[in-house]
Amino acid sequence: MPNSPTALTPSVVDEHAAAEYIGVSVGWLRNNRRSAVTPPFLKYGGKLVRYRVADLDRWIDAQLVTA
Repeated sequence: MPNSPTALTPSVVDEHAAAEYIGVSVGWLRNNRRSAVTPPFLKYGGKLVRYRVADLDRWIDAQLVTA
């Protein structure tokens, strides 16, 4: 294959991208981060918060109401 750049889809996003992705505010994510109502998150170096896109997708699926 020639030396062409490949487009990578991020598997981990920051809280701003995560909030936009799931349709909530960054403040909502921050205020409820330790609650079971928000998606799980990763924490690097004690301060840097990131969200896995796969976890966000699972969280979205779990919000489905069928009744």
